[in-house]
Amino acid sequence: STVFLIGSLTIVYRSLCRLFQSDIKKTIAYSTTSQLRFIMSTLRIRLPLIAFIHLSLHAFFKSVIFISSRYIIHDNANNQDYRRIRKSMLNAKIASVSMIIRSLSLCGFPFFARFASKE
Repeated sequence: STVFLIGSLTIVYRSLCRLFQSDIKKTIAYSTTSQLRFIMSTLRIRLPLIAFIHLSLHAFFKSVIFISSRYIIHDNANNQDYRRIRKSMLNAKIASVSMIIRSLSLCGFPFFARFASKE
């Protein structure tokens, strides 16, 4: 259908935009578009409870990633360019580990909450 085509093109465009971003917060925000497609697909097949659970889990883990990234940005004198932040990520071990764990969970890594949501 037309809506599916427009949605797919939007996701491809946003994914390409994400590849060329150097701002850490924009990169995190652009990664939400793929999850919106999953949520819309579950609504299309008339499973609103599954869509709500997925949306809730996504919002929780994304907020934790934003909080961790804000800690790293603040630690780097409000520098949001991830090309310059990489060196100091080693100093912020707790925030780095938190971001890695939450990112794995958002990806649907086995034995994390989002794995159950995507299956």
